[in-house]
Amino acid sequence: MPTERFVAARPSASFSCLPQLLEHQAKRIPDAPAILAPGRAPLTYGRLYQHIEKIGHTLRAMGIGRHDRIAVALPNGPEMAVAILTVATNAVCAPMNPAYGAEELDRYFSGLRPRALITQAGSDSPACRVALSRDIPVVKMSSAFDAEAGLFMLTGDQKGTPSHESASPSDVALLLLTSGTTSRPKIVPLTHANICASACS
Repeated sequence: MPTERFVAARPSASFSCLPQLLEHQAKRIPDAPAILAPGRAPLTYGRLYQHIEKIGHTLRAMGIGRHDRIAVALPNGPEMAVAILTVATNAVCAPMNPAYGAEELDRYFSGLRPRALITQAGSDSPACRVALSRDIPVVKMSSAFDAEAGLFMLTGDQKGTPSHESASPSDVALLLLTSGTTSRPKIVPLTHANICASACS
């Protein structure tokens, strides 16, 4: 069981988009811890929001826009938690289990059709090999272990700067993949409104 966790800090108002919710928390309680992990300095809401904004610029420099699907195959840890929030805020995040085999991943990539895959730097995982076989760009994450829990850098090809589109409540933020034990795997979309309603509850 992962030991890192989100620290509950209920927003005082209702929001329908992740960027608005995260910005509100960053302004309301900037010094409160948002992510904790053993042996690491806590990541505050203020620093979390700054990091999400910074990585958003990096993604856009790679040509990734608001409606692009990004597969994220990372091991459990604070970086994975922050990566999912970051991608869901700036694009459409599809978390994937890095332990899946090549055949299973190939089925997921076939249905998902991601714009890119984010995986750990130095990893030669099946996800990387399947992505490359399908000409899907692989973006490498490098953890900043000497910084607060969850901070990281991304490395990939720079392919331009698409216009920064703000998320709307009906935009998809997360694509959850079912296991497909009874049939072909299914993709379950969650909108910004879905996620913010759950968070505010």
